[in-house]
Parts: sequence; C-alpha cells; structure tokens
Amino acid sequence: MRKKEQIRITIPRWVAEVKGWKENSNLQIIPIIKDEKEGITKETIFVIKEVKK
Repeated sequence: MRKKEQIRITIPRWVAEVKGWKENSNLQIIPIIKDEKEGITKETIFVIKEVKK
C-alpha cells in the first residue's frame, strides 16, 4: 500500500477575497487528470472550489 502524503496549500488572502471565500469556507481540491492510468503526478493541475453544505 502506498504511503499517503499530506500537502499544505496556502491561498493568498487577496485570492480568497476575489473568489468571495470566507475564513471558514469549505474548499475542495480537484485534480484534472488527462490519463487515468498515470494518476496524479507533479505536473497535475488542480482546481480549488468552494463546497456548499
């Protein structure tokens, strides 16, 4: 089994303000994967979106 890694992402305050995210917003990181066989790599692009409850 692969060891899971945790990555911390810091979003600049001005980006959060432009997007309208509040301090307690629930954010989800979604990878954009071109090839399912390859999976997530260092070149994978991620999209961050707010998740409503």
